[in-house]
Parts: sequence; structure tokens; C-alpha cells
Amino acid sequence: MHLRFVMKDKRDHNKSQSCTPPDLNLGFVKAKKSTFAGTEGCMVDGSRMRMEILFKFGLVVSILLLVSSPSQSAVSSIDLGSEWMKVAVVNLKSGQSPISIAINEMSKRKSPALVAFQDGNRLIGEEAAGIIARYPDKVYSQLRDMIGRPFKYVKDFADSLYLPFNLVEDSRGTAGIRIDDGVTVYSAEELVAMLLSYGLNLAEFHSKVPVKDVVITVPPYFGQVERKGLLQAAHLAGINVLSIINEHSGAALQYGIDKDFSNESRHVIFYDMGASSTYAALVCFSAYNSKEYGKTISVNQFQVKDVRWNAELGGQTMELRLVEYFADEFNNQVGNGVDVRKSPKAMAKLKKQVKRTKEILSANTMAPISVESLYDDRDFRSTITREKFEELCEDLWEKSLIPLKEVLKHSGMKVDELYAVELIGGATRVPKLQAKLQEFLGRKDLDKHLDADEAIVLGAALHAANLSDGIKLNRKLGMIDGSSYGFVVELSGPGLLKDENTKQLLVQRMKKLPSKMFRSIAHNKDFEVSLTYESADLLPPGVYSDKFAQYAVSGLADASEKYSSRNLTSPIKANLHFSLSKSGILSLDRADAVIEISEWVEVPKKNLTVDNLTTVTTNASAEAAPGNNSEGNKDDSPVDGGISNASNSNVEEQSSMDLGTEKKLKKRTFRVPLKVVEKTVGPAMSLPKESLSEAKLRLEALDKKDAERRRTAELKNNLEGYIYATREKLESSEEIEKISTGQERQSFIEKLDEVQDWLYTDGEDASAAEFQERLDLLKAIGDPIFFRLNELTARPAASKHGRGYLGKLQQIISGWEKNKSWLPKARIDEVLSDADKVKDWLEQKEAEQKKPDQVGLTNLEGGKEGSKRRSGQAFIREPEERVPRKDCSDLELGSNRLRSSPRGSIEGKVLEKEATNKPRSQEEDTSRGKGSFEFLGLALLSSTSKSLEGKSWDEASDNSEMEHYTPLVFNELSYEYSQKNLEIGWFDRGRAFNQVGVGDEGEKEPENLDVILAQNPLEEPVSSQLGENQELSSIEGSHGLSLVGSEEARRKGCEFSPVGQHNEGSEASAKVRSQSHMGVRAENQGETQVLLSQMCSEEVSNWVENQMDGVGKTSGFSVPAFTSEEVYEKVLDLQDKVDSINRIPKPKPKVEKPPKNETESERETASTSSSTSEENSSQNDQSTGDSVESPTDKADPEVKVHDEL
Repeated sequence: MHLRFVMKDKRDHNKSQSCTPPDLNLGFVKAKKSTFAGTEGCMVDGSRMRMEILFKFGLVVSILLLVSSPSQSAVSSIDLGSEWMKVAVVNLKSGQSPISIAINEMSKRKSPALVAFQDGNRLIGEEAAGIIARYPDKVYSQLRDMIGRPFKYVKDFADSLYLPFNLVEDSRGTAGIRIDDGVTVYSAEELVAMLLSYGLNLAEFHSKVPVKDVVITVPPYFGQVERKGLLQAAHLAGINVLSIINEHSGAALQYGIDKDFSNESRHVIFYDMGASSTYAALVCFSAYNSKEYGKTISVNQFQVKDVRWNAELGGQTMELRLVEYFADEFNNQVGNGVDVRKSPKAMAKLKKQVKRTKEILSANTMAPISVESLYDDRDFRSTITREKFEELCEDLWEKSLIPLKEVLKHSGMKVDELYAVELIGGATRVPKLQAKLQEFLGRKDLDKHLDADEAIVLGAALHAANLSDGIKLNRKLGMIDGSSYGFVVELSGPGLLKDENTKQLLVQRMKKLPSKMFRSIAHNKDFEVSLTYESADLLPPGVYSDKFAQYAVSGLADASEKYSSRNLTSPIKANLHFSLSKSGILSLDRADAVIEISEWVEVPKKNLTVDNLTTVTTNASAEAAPGNNSEGNKDDSPVDGGISNASNSNVEEQSSMDLGTEKKLKKRTFRVPLKVVEKTVGPAMSLPKESLSEAKLRLEALDKKDAERRRTAELKNNLEGYIYATREKLESSEEIEKISTGQERQSFIEKLDEVQDWLYTDGEDASAAEFQERLDLLKAIGDPIFFRLNELTARPAASKHGRGYLGKLQQIISGWEKNKSWLPKARIDEVLSDADKVKDWLEQKEAEQKKPDQVGLTNLEGGKEGSKRRSGQAFIREPEERVPRKDCSDLELGSNRLRSSPRGSIEGKVLEKEATNKPRSQEEDTSRGKGSFEFLGLALLSSTSKSLEGKSWDEASDNSEMEHYTPLVFNELSYEYSQKNLEIGWFDRGRAFNQVGVGDEGEKEPENLDVILAQNPLEEPVSSQLGENQELSSIEGSHGLSLVGSEEARRKGCEFSPVGQHNEGSEASAKVRSQSHMGVRAENQGETQVLLSQMCSEEVSNWVENQMDGVGKTSGFSVPAFTSEEVYEKVLDLQDKVDSINRIPKPKPKVEKPPKNETESERETASTSSSTSEENSSQNDQSTGDSVESPTDKADPEVKVHDEL
């Protein structure tokens, strides 16, 4: 497999070079070697473009090296720095890149390593970075470098960086952070666990599969305490850590994965200057031969020879020089003794801008800085030259070379013996630093074949893939990393002297990882084991004591006492077993006591005569062996054999004799496990198990809270996005006018405006459920409209598809008649019949669809099951003769296009008297125009017909502005659409009143009252107001009312505010139970049901005007007579039947045998008569089923079964 990459030189765009990358196992391109580093492949020095391409090329090769068994999980690597964190994912899921960088929520490839707490909410990454300028005391950084460090060191470190953290010293002597609530304190391990959990979430969101295993990178100077603390943080985050890998090892793995070192060894230095530290690592790349499947192959490998560092020199050290410079300049401008350093907020703003200024200086010789309202509402603006910046950092340039010089000094190598010096880390982009490196190395160009930011995390991801069970590297690259520190073991206790026996070097510096060590000491009492760093001059940052672990070993004294009375051949010893893990952590795994004794034991006594005879016989047999092999001695062999057998028999008899036992001195060794308990104290102590359990619970609670907050924000964004997108469609789309009325669109827009106003006022801090409720409300209105809009184009396309398939079907069947004559005609005729039915159905529905006088769908149609056909007459239909029901428990309340009516159940006595009046038939209504009625709900029917003229609508308000009542507004509407105006008629609306609470039944209706109203909803109507035969039925429903709206309503004379006026209230909506009672005339008693929610009189007027605008008008679009899905379903049903017929196989032709003569026929008859039923069955299995059955076949029922099959 060869890939061709064309790389154009900036100097000549017409010239190009090509690189042929290696196959998966062989054919790697050799790098050209020059005096120092040379140019890899077709790399041209100085071309940044080609450096990026080569890096991508190396990444592509790395991807090709991955193979995996089918898996639904991925592995990841996390490069956790002091300021930034990067996440890489190895995922071999189909359709995704095998190795990639996980982007964050802002689509960035690296995320700020920040955690913040504000108003009870936890913010991580980009969210925390967004508030650092306003709340610097609530945003916590440099968290990685706080693990395992003493409180004093962390406090001084934070002060030097102007970090206004509220640090607290914990029981271990390490630093914790008290957050903004003033009570809660989080340890460094907990805060780092939050970052790691955030990184894991990025990896899983990016890969779309669970991430089970992770590799975490650390700088080489991380000691034992920091590495243990990082593992504890990963445990709190629920991460399974495959390994901790040194940063330089990750970079070396990424560097060497696509290269071939079989012909030569290369020494490469990786020079890394990050945000907070600088190191130089010497790595040797080579190859060795190995056997694989019987073949000798060359395997690449690398070994870390040495690494040196400065843990307090990095990019932020240079930034601090600029911060101090600009702070002094601002103080001089303001004067009056002002010191901007005393303001944490001002320093946070200044540091943020300084970081940008430093980045500008890397590409320009001058950079500006501008900070608005830096301090006391004063703006700060200034400029700085690159020359001035380099002058401010003059001492840092020499310090930056020290790690490089030291690694060369201790390795004994010269500069010209190095193959390359690869630069990684963001701070290596500073021009002055590169110039100093070029001067020291004596070369013009530096090696930049790796991505300065991502090489480490990508190499760590390859390491994770190699360690994972489900993924492996097809291209092998051995990694030999070493311990950055040397370690010493020291024993102390009663009877132990401090000498070379009790203090020994256990691990040499750069010892291979992982490794196991063993130490033994002669002692008979319990003792303690201390692990310390080898050199006090080479300690991790902030470590004041070289001791990092202490263990108590017990049980040795008891073992000594138990065995001391026995004959000891040597002093009792304690064996100590140590391990240095692949993460670089040293630990005492176990200890055991070794006791060696000698004692007399009885053993069977040996017969010396038998032993001698056996020896002689053996010798004789050996001498006679040559003669026995010759052919001439065969005749004499029986005689010799007889003598030999006799002798052997005599020996066996003598050896079987019981000669008794004798005592013999024998050595025995006993191994007794000893108890090992860790007793580490101080800052080197890990979090206790109790603290770990509490921390895990706290983090889980925070995760749940964050998930709910994210869900709320997501729903809020969804609601806001839906409002804007929907309004734009309603206002700008021309097609939407074809499937909706102007009144319908305007009503929807008003509802969108209402929800939007709520969103930016009372809904600012609403819950996720409230956002979802309003989104569902809007979708309930909008989905039917957009369903019709989609059907406007989908339905014709479906029709075209259906007609096309029907035409194609005829061709298919014609082909069957010519080429597949064996297909059953009955089934073909069935398909043709079904096709005709589909064609007729489609023609009929298309004809119905073209009718121009249909009225458009209402919001009752096209809801959740919008893909299914809804009846176009659900809202406007012809009147039907109706018989009053006696059980109304399953009736729905009336419909309202503008406001949702309450749903509930009907209670009370069933009205015994049936309605005596029936609705007018269609013929009776022809005098008024087209006979169609709109059913707004079930209500009492009467024969009285009234017309609506102008504003003659009776609000029955009795001069009360806000009286509530439940109007039986229209029992049925009839309309006549003339050229100029629209007349709306309705049958008698009956009598109605409303009150809160349950009304008494059997009360009488007053005479000559059109509408009964309770002037105060809390008052009950007196019995004198009702007729003698009046029966009441009540409908109980749940109304969402605004509390503030209720207060407004009370001031205006109402107990409850109208439904829909939620925007008046700032408090959450409450659910109130109310009852609506309807009173009707005795002669008109029948089915009753509330049509609308409770409304004030003004709302009723608005409602009627809206209904008059929409009812009965020809809207210019038709009710969908069919949907596109119906067409596709019918076509698919046809297609399934056609496919099932088409799969019927062609029967095998029957083989005609030649005619037989008389003799052969007789033999065949005899053979047939003697054959068994199994043979007949076998013959029929091979037949096609079309042959005529023999008499034998007909007589055998088993054979018939085979024929049918």
C-alpha cells in the first residue's frame, strides 16, 4: 500500500516532490543523515508548510499501524499540563479516524486546565476561562502542580503567580482550596479528578463509544508523591489508568513510530519548554532482530538514556516578567501611590492580555497591549518591542540551556554526535530561545518534525493502544523508559545499626521501567523500611525531605521465637520484595521471613550388597552391549538372557527385604509471610480510604448537578433556537402561505413572542422542565404546520415515485413471462390486482387533493403522529344527528385554537331528560349557504338561530370588567360566505355561569336570564336564580395560573387570572383545581361540556373575533387527502410481494432415462420390489417434484412428505 503526497515548495509552485510512505511492515523511507540531523524524507528545512504535512504524514502512518478486534470501546490519552490539557482518542470504529484529538465544546483542540465555582455551580475548561477576568478568586489553575506539595510551597507559588486562591492547610500538610461558599474545601486530588473526568467526557463524546482505558502523561520531574496522587485523582474520576508515561517518552514514541532504525542507531534530544517547566531528554533509537512465525524480523526500539530539567522555568516565567514591567508602567502613569498588584481582578486582566502580547512578539518585532478598565475604571494601553522583551528575560536564556548542557555532560556525548534535537512545547516558539539553541548547537536550523503541542498526547495514545487488550500496533516499536530518580532503601529498628547493610541503593537512576528488586537482611525482630531519594540535590519541586514512603514490617519476632528452639543452620532472614511499576512508582509489595533448620529424620535403611550387585550388573550389561548388536550372536542370546533374568530376580528378592530405618541429618527451609503496613505521614501521605470515599460521593453529586445544569442550558438553547428559526420560516417562507392562513401564522407568531418574552424575563432561571414544557407547547402548534409544509413537496415526490414503480412493475412482470415462465400465475395475478388497487387509490387521492374548496388543517392535526394520515374533517364537518350520552366520563373538553382547555372528568348526576331539539339538517341550512358547521365542542342543542351582526356579541358582563364565566359560546356554527361579508350563525348557546368550588345540584334556573354570572367567583348562585327542573353537571380540570396574575385579577374583581396570562407573574406557575358549572334550561338539558377555559369578558370578545376571521373561509390550500408515507408504505408492500415471487427458484429438469429391454426391465422390477422405503425417499429427494409419482411413492406417506417439501 503506497500513498503519494505532493508537497510544493514555496519558492517554486511548479516543482513538487513525492514521498512514498512505508507499507504496514516493510519499506520505510530512510531519513537522510547529515552532519547533525539531516532532513527527514522530503522535508525541506525552513518550510513550515511541509513540516505540518510531514507531521500529518507520520500521523497517517501511525493510523495505518493500528489493527483491532471488533470492539465497542476506545482508549484515550490525557496530556495534563499546568495551563492546558489535550486529549487524544484511539477508536477503530467504522467511519471515524483511528487516532484523533478530541475537541472541546468550543471546537478547540486544547482546553484550559481550570476549575471554577460560582454561585454553587462548577465550571471546567472553557466555561471557567470565561469568568477568570471577573472572578479570579473563583477560578483555580496550576492544579496539577499542587498535588503532593507542602502547603508553604504552594502558598508561595500561588503568590508569585498572583493567584488569589483561598488556600487551606489540611491534616497531611498539603494545600486545599476553600471555594466561594466559604465552607467547602477541596483537595488537590479532587480538583485534578474533576479535570480528568472532564477529559474523559471529551474523549467519549468525541469517539461516541465508552472509553475504558487511559494513559496519562507527566513531566519527568514528577516524584513518587505526585504520581501516586495523580493515580488517586484518576480513581476518583472513575478512570482505569493503564499507565503513567513521561512526556518525553510519549514524544519519542510519536517520533519513532514511522521510522526505520535497522541500519543505524540515532541519538535524539527532545527539548521541551512548556508553560511551567523545561527539560531535555536524550533518547537512543535502534533496532534488534527477533523471531516471528519462524522468520527473522527487525524490531525498532528506543531507550531513554538521561533526562534533566528545570521545574521552575517556562513560558509563564517570561510572561511574569512582562506582567511586572507593565504593572510598573501603569503605576507610574496613575501615580498617587497606586499599586495595581493589590487588585486580583486587575492582575487577572493584565496577565490575560500579556499572554496575547507575548504570542504577538513571536511573529512581530513590536506588540501592543490594551486593557479596558484595568484598575479603578482606568484603561491601560502601551506597546513593547521584542528587543525590550528579550532584555527583560536576559537571565532566562542562559538558564534555558542548562538542562541541555547537563544531559550532554552526564551522557558523555558531543553535539555533533546527535542526530537531531527536536523542539516541543509551546514556549519553544519564542525567537530568542531558538536563537540561543542554534548558537549552542552550532547549526542554522532546528528540528521541528513534531507538533509542538500535540506530539506528546498522540504518542501517549499510541502507548495506550499498545497496552490495551483490544488494540495493538502492527508496527512494533519497543520502549525502554527509565526512572527519573534513584531510590535508596533504609531499615531501622531494634538491633539494627546504620551501616551498608541497613542502607542500600535500591534503584539506580534511569533504571528500566518496570522492574522488580529483592533485598535480604539477617534479623530476628520487627523493623521499619524507609524509601528515600538517592540524592538530596535532585528532588522534586517543593520536596523538603528525601523520604517519601515508610513501612512497618511485623511478624518477624514471632517467627524467630517459634523456630529459635530448633537447630538453625543460619540466622533468620527477612526478604523484602520491591517493584518499580511502569508508571515509575516504587513500592514494597511483600516481605517474608526465611528460616533454615537442620534436623534428624528417619529414612529407610539401604542394602549395600544389593547396591553393589546392581552396580556390577549394570557395568556388565554395558560391556556386553556391542556383542548384542551383532547378527552372529542371535542364537546365543536366549542363554545369556536366562542368566541375566536369574540374576535380576535374585537382586529383587534381596532388595525387598525390610532392613529397618536409620536417622539422617536433613536441611529444611520455612517461609513465613510478614505483615507490611504503610506508615507514611506528612505531605508524602496519600489520601486515606475514608477521605477517598467521601470525595467520590462529593464528585458524584457534582456530576449529577452539572448534568442537570447542562440539560437545562441545552433545553433553553433549543427553545430559543426554535423560536428564532420558526419565526424566520413563518415570516420569510413563501411556501408556508400555501398551507396555512394568515390568522394561523399570526397567532403562532404571537405565541412565539409571548414565550420569548418569558424566556428573557421570568424564564431566565427556569428549570429544565419548564423549558421543555414551553418547547412542547410551541411544537404542538408548529409541528402540524411544518408537517404540511414538508408534505407540500414530499407528497408529489411520493406520488411520482409510486407511479414510476407501478410503471416499472409492468416491465418486471413482462420479463417474468419471457424469462421465468415457472412462476405461479395466481401470485402474479394477485400482484397485478394489488397494483391496480394502489393505482386507483393514488388517482382518487390525487383528485381529492386538487379540490380547491377544502379548508386547511387545524392544530388538532399533524401532531406527534404527523406521518400518519389524519382526517381532514376533524374540525370542520357536516352536522350529524346526535343522541345524548348518559356516560360522559370519556369526553374531552372543548377545543380552542388559541388557548388550551383544561382536561378533566365529568362528575355529577347524569341528566335524565334527553334533549328535545335536534340540529338542523344540511337541507334545512341550505338557505343560509353551504351546509357545514364547525364543532367547537359538545354542548346543548336548541332550535333557536341567531345571527351575529357587527358587535352584537353579548358579553353579558353586566358592567364588570374582569368577571369570569365559562361561556357555552357556540353549540354549532353555520356560515355563509358571500362576496363581501361573512355571516356567522349559531344555535342557542344556553345558559352558563362559573364559580370556584362545587355548586349545589338541583338548584333552579331564573327566568328571562340569558347568562348567569357570579359577580364574585367565590359567591354561589342562589336557588331563586335557577329553574325547577334544572340539573347541573360539573367538569373538574387543572388550570395553570400565575400567582401574581391572581393578585392582579383580585384587584379587578376576579379570584383567578385568565389562563394564558402567565407573563404577568414572576413566580412559578401553580396548579389550581377549579370547577366549572353549566346551567341550562330544563327543556334544553342534554349533553354538556365546557368549550373554553375560564376567560374574562375581554378575552371572550377577542376569541370570537379570531374565530370569525378563520371559520369557514376558503384558505387556498387543501386538506391532505393522503400523506407521502402512505404512498411509500403501499409501494413497499407491493415491492415485498414482487421480491418474494422473484426469489422462487427454477425447478430442476427431470432426467429422461433410455428405454430398457425386456431382461433389464425384469431385473429392474425385481430390484424395485426389494428396495426399501428409504431408497424411494432418497430418490424423491433428488427429483424436481414435477415428475409423475410411481405407485410406490403414492403408497408411502413419508415419500409424499418429501415431495411436498
